[in-house]
Amino acid sequence: AFGALLRRLGEAYDGGSLIYALQELGLDAENAEAAEHVLRPQIAVTGVLPNDRTLLAEHFRDENGTWQLMVHSVFGRQVNEPLAILAAEQAKRLPGTVIGYVADDDGILLFPYGDSLLPDNLLPRLRPETAEAVLAAALPLPPLFNIVFRYNAARALMMGLRKAGRQPLWVQRMRAAELLEALAGQESHPLIRETRRECLEDHWDLDGVRSILTGIRSGSILVRELQAEQPSPLSLPLRQQTEAAMMYDYAPTLPGTRKTAETALAQADLIEPDPAQLARTGARRKVPQDAEQLHSLLMIEGDLEAGELDVPAAWLNQLVRAGRVRYIEPGIWIAVEEHDLYAKALEEQDRAAQDRLVRRLLRYRGAQTAEQVDTRYHWPDGAAQVILADLCARNSAVFQDDVYYHAQLYERARQETIRSRRQQIRTVPPERYAALLADRLQVTAPPREKLALALDKLNGQAVLPAWWESVLLPARVPGYRPEQLDLLLAGGQFSWRFTPEQALCFQRDADYDWESDPEPPGLPLTGSEQAVCDALRKWGASFMSRLAGVLDGVSPYDILLGLAEKGLVQADSFFPVRQWLNRERLIQAPVKQRVRARSAALSAGRWSCVRPLKPLSAEQLLERAFDQAVILCRETISGLPWDQALDILSVWEFTGRVRRGYFVAGWSGMQFVRDADFAATILALEQPSEQMIWLPAVDPAQPWGKSLTHLPDRSFLNVPGTLVALRAGLPVAVFERQGQLLRSFDPDVLPDALRAFVRGFSDRWFYPQANRAAVRQYPPGAAAALRAAGFVRDVMDFVLYREVGR
Repeated sequence: AFGALLRRLGEAYDGGSLIYALQELGLDAENAEAAEHVLRPQIAVTGVLPNDRTLLAEHFRDENGTWQLMVHSVFGRQVNEPLAILAAEQAKRLPGTVIGYVADDDGILLFPYGDSLLPDNLLPRLRPETAEAVLAAALPLPPLFNIVFRYNAARALMMGLRKAGRQPLWVQRMRAAELLEALAGQESHPLIRETRRECLEDHWDLDGVRSILTGIRSGSILVRELQAEQPSPLSLPLRQQTEAAMMYDYAPTLPGTRKTAETALAQADLIEPDPAQLARTGARRKVPQDAEQLHSLLMIEGDLEAGELDVPAAWLNQLVRAGRVRYIEPGIWIAVEEHDLYAKALEEQDRAAQDRLVRRLLRYRGAQTAEQVDTRYHWPDGAAQVILADLCARNSAVFQDDVYYHAQLYERARQETIRSRRQQIRTVPPERYAALLADRLQVTAPPREKLALALDKLNGQAVLPAWWESVLLPARVPGYRPEQLDLLLAGGQFSWRFTPEQALCFQRDADYDWESDPEPPGLPLTGSEQAVCDALRKWGASFMSRLAGVLDGVSPYDILLGLAEKGLVQADSFFPVRQWLNRERLIQAPVKQRVRARSAALSAGRWSCVRPLKPLSAEQLLERAFDQAVILCRETISGLPWDQALDILSVWEFTGRVRRGYFVAGWSGMQFVRDADFAATILALEQPSEQMIWLPAVDPAQPWGKSLTHLPDRSFLNVPGTLVALRAGLPVAVFERQGQLLRSFDPDVLPDALRAFVRGFSDRWFYPQANRAAVRQYPPGAAAALRAAGFVRDVMDFVLYREVGR
């Protein structure tokens, strides 16, 4: 809830209504202004506020010039502290790097002891499937474990007593550290077990940690990395804690404890194999076919108990009579050639011989417990435990769930588990794909960066010119203003151009072939048009006022708009497109208004000839199609024919570049996802966001009625003026005819949908030109929900007014 609140405040800041949003939370004017003074300096440094969908990773130098990393996280100390441990352990993998950390409810701060530079993308590297194992292995290192262990030891009366009363605190700390070092490696000791349980279950939220890391992997939680010239204001509390952490060590970790933890950490980041994979890996694939093969098996695999192999007893009797097999006391058959080895292991208790027997037993007879080994060889209770522990210490065996495995079989099963998990694909209903596309629009970033990301994702997609500033950009940039687009275009990163179909698209600057001549006209040009084109080819990008000279003082305004409509020229401002869209209204406007419009156009950006685009290979077109659709199939492909795409995708699948599966129900069977996007895509499909999202029906990110077939009783027209509310990708309500008609598909969630509509309308996410939305037709039971959401009754209609200044 707190993270969602901050996200709402960040969106309000982008829309210029932060003070209104604070007052809506119940603050009076004075306190709202005070809160604004806290938030604005933070946003000035980091660009955005941390929230439930965004973590801020802020790199900066402290007063001594040492690099530090502040991760602003709103998930509380129970999640932040284990995240800090995971990130610190990940950073420690850099050679020569020693990392410290502090954490609280608002974030974590990592700091190196030395001049090391903390790496970027620490959090995206963390793996949710191994997080608990890493935390359990590193648990003896943080102060929390030492403190909890000291309390538990005191309650167990293992800290010693003092006649005059309780021990001094420094004595308690020293004795607790010494006791912990003495118990290092004894995981089954009651004190260690209870301390571990209390830390992992009572003090930390491991489910929350896994959820956060899974969200980062799937893309539902964004990690924004930024290099700040100075620390942000909200990092000050943790920076002050850093000084205390570096100067004082209230919970010392002795070398024995540290060594045990480091040994455990070396193996903790590995995925545990599935039990089924362990069983399959250790399963026998071939049994002896005659007595000769049975003798070879005993030579290679060692002793055999009755019932372990389904072989005739006559073969054993034959080998015994031949003097090649012997039955010895523990009740096992062995090859005669190995009699000396078993005599040393069973009678003389030779440790090397015992190690060899146990290793071979684990390798060829599968997983064993210590009790099973003692019983098999008639060893005293606990003898096998010592042998197996020594094998584990030498990485010859692995202990998991009270069972010991051969190290080679365990590693093979782990690799098979990873391979099988990658191959597991579960088909999801079509609404999950709609949720995936809609969720990609939710980006936490400064408005300029949001706008650049929006144009980058829509790069090369031609739509009606009027849709850009009335439909597409407002849905992606809350509080969108036309001057934001003009400023971005003036930077030269993007440019617009008309297509022959009278549509308009944006292109990256790198998409143009700047070495080629400008596009030749497809139709004959008038003399004035040819003169303007020649001047632009000669002079390069020029303001409109300069071009008036080539026309003997005649304004080139209409000529440039005509050339732009033909796709021959473009400007580094969107102002000419807006005037082109309003050309009919300007013709009927008063003279003064027309003069002002032409005067404004004189300084509204520079004009230049449109260069041809670089030719794209089929592979590049396919990559762009993946960028837009994420999952490619016959229904979602764009840019090239499906048959041609399929030829390339089949090769990519063979080389591991893409993954094929039946991801979304209702589509054709051949569906592909890039291997680099596979994990995030699967997580997003399996765990869709439940956030209510309103989208224009014509938006490319809204797939219903396009690549997805409308669901029964949830259909709508994909026309301008229609908005659809999606929850987990499922349509739950629709506004049609510019909001005049409301249709509800799920009355239970209609109040949530209307509240989301009110927020979006206030922030101009849709219907940006309208200052009021009048609902004239609505379901009979929707009146109460409309009134509760903020609509007011006006005769027979319900009207929502946009606040002044928003």
